[in-house]
Amino acid sequence: MKTDKALIKALKRNATELPYSFENRVMHQILFEAERKGRLSYYRSLGLVSFVSLVLIAGMLYMLHAYFNINFLDVFARFKFSNVEIATVLTDQTRPIFAFSIYIGLLMLFLLGMDHLFRRRFQRNKKG
Repeated sequence: MKTDKALIKALKRNATELPYSFENRVMHQILFEAERKGRLSYYRSLGLVSFVSLVLIAGMLYMLHAYFNINFLDVFARFKFSNVEIATVLTDQTRPIFAFSIYIGLLMLFLLGMDHLFRRRFQRNKKG
C-alpha cells in the first residue's frame, strides 16, 4: 500500500518545469535534422549513380576502342549536313565535334524530359 501511494505521489509531482515552447523547438530541430539527412542521402546517392554511370560509359568507350578498333572521330565525321550555312562553317575537323555535341544535346533533352515525367508522376502519387 505504501508503494502505491509513493508511486501516485511521484507521478503527480512535476519535478522540472520546461521553458516556454521547448517541445516545439525540439520537434522543429528533430524534423530539420531528419530533412537534412534525407537531402544528404539523396545527394550522395545521386553522386554515386552519376559516378557509376560515368565509369560504365568510360569502360564501354574503352572496350569499343581497344577491342573493336572503333574510332569515334571517324564515326562522327561521317555525318553530312546539307544546310549551306552550316556547311560553310563546318570543316572536316569540326564536323565530328559538332555532331557529337548535337548527340549529347539530344541525349540531355531526352534525359531531362524523362526526369520531368518521373518527378510529376512521383509528386502526383505522393499527393494522392
